[in-house]
Order: sequence, then structure tokens, then C-alpha cells
Amino acid sequence: MIQVRGLTKRYGGVTAVHDLSFTVRPGQVTGFLGPNGSGKSTTMRVILGLDRPGAGSATVNGRPYAAHPDPLRQAGSLLEVTPAHGGRTAYHHLLGLARTHAIPAARVTEVLALVGLAEAAGRRVGGFSLGMRQRLGIAAALLGDPSAIILDEPVNGLDPDGVLWLRTLLKSLAAEGRTVLVSSHLMSEMALTARHLAIIGRGRLLADISVADLVARVGADAVLVRGPRPTDLRDLLVRHQATVTATGPGALEVAGLSAETISALAFRAGLEVHELTPRRASLEQAYMELTRGEKEIR
Repeated sequence: MIQVRGLTKRYGGVTAVHDLSFTVRPGQVTGFLGPNGSGKSTTMRVILGLDRPGAGSATVNGRPYAAHPDPLRQAGSLLEVTPAHGGRTAYHHLLGLARTHAIPAARVTEVLALVGLAEAAGRRVGGFSLGMRQRLGIAAALLGDPSAIILDEPVNGLDPDGVLWLRTLLKSLAAEGRTVLVSSHLMSEMALTARHLAIIGRGRLLADISVADLVARVGADAVLVRGPRPTDLRDLLVRHQATVTATGPGALEVAGLSAETISALAFRAGLEVHELTPRRASLEQAYMELTRGEKEIR
């Protein structure tokens, strides 16, 4: 478990994070979201002991990360692309990290296979593509078989196959009972991967909420309805307190009534319906609504 309590961090006269509190629980992927300059990177650096808080605390499994005698076994991390000496092979880069924590060499081979770099283990990192470097960074994060994983923009450089692989990996790590915190600007990917969200803006917490609850709270669902008598259907639905917008020939977007209710009303009124398609509000819509006015650049 990762706990942030009353965290404040200033750089000179700039307050990057102010009185921030949230908990990342095991067993689910938690998305860490916010506009550029909102304090996400600073928060993750404090969690990992790379920066000291001005006030408050950040703990991993009950204590500061740096206080653990075996930090790589507690939390693995990827902050942007993990630096690696270009002249070293992927295998020897990870082996050097493993030896600092008495991790057996066999684990290096395991994680290289896990991230799809088994065949590239003997290649020098300097010749790696961005996507391969990203996979190597994820391998380093998993090296200690940690109970917590912290990843910052992990899909950078990955092709579509790689994005799907990473999504599956993160869900499987959470399903094993690990704590998984992922920062990303890709709302579509977060909608498919995360179950819970911690959203910040200008260094302050905006929401600590499940994806489903955020979408339900901020965005309104609608139903696409098509039929040969759209005017009659519109009048019927408006009489039942629906908000109806014409979106094309014979097509209506209906808010305020479920697809089941619309179907029942149309059937009783003898109105033929050719299509009823529920349209869920998206995470992107909900996020944009929540963070409006919190952006560093407009």
C-alpha cells in the first residue's frame, strides 16, 4: 500500500504539491492523473525518496521508501525512461541492479522474458529503440518482485502490441494483490486499465474516486435512437422529461431516460424503433470537466 498524507513540497517560491493526501490500495490499478505541472512527478519522486517533503509524509508498505532495507523488493518504479549505460547489454544492466539487492541472476532472465526482451538480452542498450528502452525500464521495476509498482507514462514509445501487452501486465500484477500506481495522460488507456483514480490539479487533490463513479458523477449518459418517425418519438420522450437532440436524419440523442425505458415508451405508443444504442460518458469527458481551470497552459 502507498499512503500520501498532508504532503507539501516547495521549490523556492513555487509550491509544487500542497497538503496532498490519498491512498493507493493493493489489488487494483490506480491511475494518477492531472494536467502538466499539477505535481504528479513531484509526488512520485517524494514517494520514492528522491525528494524530501516540506511537510507531510509518503510511505510504501507503512514506512518511507528509503527506510526499507530492501527497497527494490518493496516498490519498483519507472520514472520516464530508466537511464542505462548505452555500452552495457540489457542483461548486464539488470544484473548490476540485481547484485545491489542480492537478487539472483535467474531473476534477470525471468524479467527479460516477461517484458519481451529475451532475444535482445545480449544487445547493447545504446542500440535500443524507445519502446525497447521502455520495456527495459519496466523490467527493472519488476526485478525485485515488488509488492508495489509505480510507473510514469509507461506507454511512451510502445507500439499498439506493446500497449496491449502493458495493459494486460498491469491488470495481472494488480490481480496478484500488488499495489499499482500509473501516471498517464492517455485517458483512453486509463479507462481500459485503471479501476481507481487519484486526480490532482495545481498540487491539490481534485478527486480520489473509482473510474465508474467519476464518469457517473461528472458525465451524463445518453442513448442514440433511430426510427422512421423521429418527430413523434421526440415529442413522446420530451413529455417524459427527457432531453432530446436531433443528430441526423431519423436520429435522436436522448438524455435522462434509459434505453429500456425508451423502448417501453415507444412500444406502448406504437412507434417503430430501429436502433437503441446507449452511449456512456467517457473518462476523457469526465476528466476534462473536473480539471477545467486547473491547467498550467490554456
